[in-house]
Amino acid sequence: MSIERLQEIKEEMMQVNQSVKKTVVEILQENICEITFRKVNGEERVMLCTLKDDLLPMQLATESKISRKLNKEVVRVYDLEKEDWRSFRIDSFLDIAKAN
Repeated sequence: MSIERLQEIKEEMMQVNQSVKKTVVEILQENICEITFRKVNGEERVMLCTLKDDLLPMQLATESKISRKLNKEVVRVYDLEKEDWRSFRIDSFLDIAKAN
């Protein structure tokens, strides 16, 4: 396999990951879900989270002005059990299910 072909495959994978990320974010904006992903240490984690506006904490004015570097490989969500913001890499995403 050539280096050029490997680069093409890498680009295709990145496009798939972005499509998955967009879908996950859209689902979370409308629902409370259990997200399953693999942590960096290899452990699986299930997180109860959302991006529904009415369930997110109110941001302080100063927080909204803080600019964060956008990472296309990470999904930032609000963890309802920890009551704090958490994130996971989209390439570690395993499953999503609506919470009961």
